[in-house]
Amino acid sequence: MKKIMLLPAALLLGLASCSNEAEMPVVESDGNVNITVNLPGNLGTRAFSDGLTADDLEVAVYDVTDADNPVLARKQDYKFGNSLSTKISLTLANGRSYKIALFASKKDNSPYTFNTADRKITVDYTKMTKYNSTDDYDCFYKLYEIAKVTGPIQDNILLVRPVAQINWGTNDLADQVLLPVYGQDNANLYTKVTTTAYTEFDMFKGDVVEGTTTAVNLPLMKRPTGETFPEVKEGTTYEYLSMQYLMVPKASSVVDLKLESAAAADATAAIATVMVANAPVQANYRTNIFGALLTNPADFTVTKKEAFEEPDNNVPVAYVDNEADLKEALKNKGANITLNNDINITDGALSLTQNATIDLNGHTITSAGAPTYGDAFKVKGATVVFKNGTLAGPSTAHEDSGLLYIQKNSNVTLDNVTIDAAKGTPVYVQGEGSNLVIKSGKYTAQTHTQVVYVQKASKVVIEGGVFKTMTQDPTYLTNFTLNLNDKLTNVEGYQPTNHIEVKGGKFYKFNPAASKSENPVANFVAPGFKSVQDGDWYVVSAE
Repeated sequence: MKKIMLLPAALLLGLASCSNEAEMPVVESDGNVNITVNLPGNLGTRAFSDGLTADDLEVAVYDVTDADNPVLARKQDYKFGNSLSTKISLTLANGRSYKIALFASKKDNSPYTFNTADRKITVDYTKMTKYNSTDDYDCFYKLYEIAKVTGPIQDNILLVRPVAQINWGTNDLADQVLLPVYGQDNANLYTKVTTTAYTEFDMFKGDVVEGTTTAVNLPLMKRPTGETFPEVKEGTTYEYLSMQYLMVPKASSVVDLKLESAAAADATAAIATVMVANAPVQANYRTNIFGALLTNPADFTVTKKEAFEEPDNNVPVAYVDNEADLKEALKNKGANITLNNDINITDGALSLTQNATIDLNGHTITSAGAPTYGDAFKVKGATVVFKNGTLAGPSTAHEDSGLLYIQKNSNVTLDNVTIDAAKGTPVYVQGEGSNLVIKSGKYTAQTHTQVVYVQKASKVVIEGGVFKTMTQDPTYLTNFTLNLNDKLTNVEGYQPTNHIEVKGGKFYKFNPAASKSENPVANFVAPGFKSVQDGDWYVVSAE
């Protein structure tokens, strides 16, 4: 059987680059900026994490005094010189605001390209021709921001990785049964990796660009040598089979991985195949997959470590069957959970106060709801991802309840989720300082007039999904599908998209570009997008 475990500890990465240059404004009292830039690594070890291969540092300076129109003002290149730190010096105009993008990598034959015009890093996996035996494809970035130059600045910063490192280790290389298969000392052992990963990273947003995933088919290669596999389990050591860098989101996510072994570089059929479904990955983290992978490829352990050098701190990533298992798994910060069954929460709301990713896996979590209002799922001060299933609540909830109730300083993502509220609001953003991203799914209010409600200063971004209220009152039916607390609209500088920004989705008899829930009528549609009526529905898409 497979065992998958998460290990929080911390990793670091980064990106940046440049293109056309423009002259910097010259004024009196310029700010002299001196920054020491550091790479994470350990000079005392010979390991894939030593950081030394990323010798080139690209620095792109953007004038963002006009935040909507950042201007590339300068580009400079630096060298680390077989060191983990270097110093950069800039003269910036007094009174102006800047973002400084830093990207460290090995530029020779690099798979990475930094386009300063769109401020994005791209990766071409076909150029990772030596992925299995070198950390030449390690890279690091940082976006350093200066709100306003008022004088000299000195700082010391650490770059982080925008990629995950995937390590495969096995403990059966000396098994005699493998000798006739792969030859003496495994001289004929080759492995290849197949997966899906992102190709673009946005420096200003500090995350991958959605919609840029691609199939990654890395070729058969000799296994790494001279490296120490970063995992020991119950006294058992492992030897490297493979290693690769993948561009993945900054938040915890999952990916399917396949490792195939063969007895020749030009083999057309695999001898052993390891399939890892829903392997936990995260930018700036390392994922380790290990076991007797050549002789028992169906039995392995997966760990995710935040820091390369820190001791293990195991947190189970659980496949859960019932309420008790789910609640136990949620005690672990950063847990990655997959449901095996529908689960019923019997003793009130399911409260989430630790970071977690919950893959509903086509199943439903039903919560009895809080005693007074009946809020079924509460998120407070945590980063939580729900995906691929249904959140359901009681039919007797208070009319002012929220089936998903998001409290202060929370970050929530809903991806292919169904929320059908028999009573109350399907998604209720109650606490300030929260962020909600709705990527897809179905969100229905059976009796209430609103589907998504924002009570305090927070931000909801809707990228897709179907939104519908079933109330029979024709006045409210078309008015309140998306709704803001009136107090939010009475703030200086208020814009509807400050709190609800629509970039996709279908809305039943509700036009998000002309919402009558607000006075004056509000346009929640993001710039560059449009709302078009199609019968009873309004469909939002890019212009």
